[in-house]
Amino acid sequence: MTEIAKTVPNCNNQSLQHFISDSLWDEEGLIHDIQDRLVELIGDKENGSLQLDESGFSKQGDSSAGVQRQYCGRLGKIENCQVGVFLGYVNNNKRTLIDKRLYIPHEWVDDIERRKKCGIPDDLVFKTKAELGLEMILDAKRRDVPFGWIGMDSFYGQ
Repeated sequence: MTEIAKTVPNCNNQSLQHFISDSLWDEEGLIHDIQDRLVELIGDKENGSLQLDESGFSKQGDSSAGVQRQYCGRLGKIENCQVGVFLGYVNNNKRTLIDKRLYIPHEWVDDIERRKKCGIPDDLVFKTKAELGLEMILDAKRRDVPFGWIGMDSFYGQ
């Protein structure tokens, strides 16, 4: 994002982040468009694979959705962070991300005031990281994303 902010007149990294965070996006439509393009360009029901993993993003404070002290793989330790669960698609040397979910810890689900402050919907139900991953895999299957196998680490394999 920093490189984009350098080329957009009267813009900096902070204003670009606010634009992305505060703009109305058809998030689901964008994900569906990416998946449709994937099917056209690199989809393969034998050699294509879904890849499931998570990534932690170090954060300070408690005003970002889902932030708390939890394991952050990027840092290799328990730290204040957000965790996202991601679904990628791979076919030979071609790869792309095709879906994502923000992990909201159980403590956040029970804290209505903090959820409101961060714009988390009232009807949110707690889901484990593995449940979020399964939800994305089933969504990809329903959308006819072709794949022959699924890769994940042992945490998700449980």
